[in-house]
Amino acid sequence: MAKLTLSQLTSLLFKACDELRGNMDASEYKEYIFGVLFLKRCSDLFDQQREMLATTLRKRGLDGTRLAEALDSRDQYTFFVPPEARWNTVRHLKVDVGNGLNRALGELERHNKDLLEDVLEHINFNRKIGQRTLSDDTLVGFIQVFESIPLRDENFEFPDLLGAAYEYLIKYFADSAGKRRASSIPPRMSSARWSRSSIPNRA
Repeated sequence: MAKLTLSQLTSLLFKACDELRGNMDASEYKEYIFGVLFLKRCSDLFDQQREMLATTLRKRGLDGTRLAEALDSRDQYTFFVPPEARWNTVRHLKVDVGNGLNRALGELERHNKDLLEDVLEHINFNRKIGQRTLSDDTLVGFIQVFESIPLRDENFEFPDLLGAAYEYLIKYFADSAGKRRASSIPPRMSSARWSRSSIPNRA
């Protein structure tokens, strides 16, 4: 399987920007890009670690209720992703999409407070842009771009692909706003947090 390159990833993220660009400027939509990218990464990583854990536990003889309980242990994952925040839920949102995305990000933060406190829950997809909010159709199109971005470890051309993409986008958003100062970086996000999302399974 071909690996996801930095060029391919940034191209897809610019496509996601295109879904929003007609409705707001870069300074307004950058947190939407970072928020959903992080959500998709956490969900893909969770699925990857869950599958590996299930294989290991089955070899140890666990099945049924015991297996299900072990798979729901938060300590087994880099980020525990509750059902409301899993990509298989998000990708099917069609109505009231803004609230669905807000709920997904909020639940992801609430289940990982030690790592994500004040990082995601403030992002509001129902925020008014001028006199209106983003439509369901616009947000569905936005989600579908991320549906095409595979974010498991095995998909990456090199381990810190997301950290590199984050730094690239920070410069892009800063340049788009006519700024090159470090203050343009979203205060709640950092390349270190993206690198943490590449930490191997702790099981």
